[in-house]
Amino acid sequence: MVRGCSVASIETVAAGLFVLSPDILARLLAGRNPLRQTASGGPFEALTLRETEVLAMLAGGLGNKEIARQLDISDNTVKSHRSSIFGKLGATHRTEAVILGMRHGFVMV
Repeated sequence: MVRGCSVASIETVAAGLFVLSPDILARLLAGRNPLRQTASGGPFEALTLRETEVLAMLAGGLGNKEIARQLDISDNTVKSHRSSIFGKLGATHRTEAVILGMRHGFVMV
């Protein structure tokens, strides 16, 4: 395996998609407008960089434990980020959060 690459990252690239490093993602998001619109038209809070990283990993099909291991944080911290993501996007489950995150430009798969 290539140093610093997860199996999910390699599978994502093999499927014709792409993976962004957290540094590149941070640079891309640096100039973005912090407020977005929910599906109902109301504004919602922008995701933090860490929430965006967690959402990208959710989009990659990773579970809480794998996300925690890769980010060197606890499972409870992942759950906290996930809860915050759901609240900000108005999602009720992982798949909906990923779809809304893609729709609003937070993740690209």
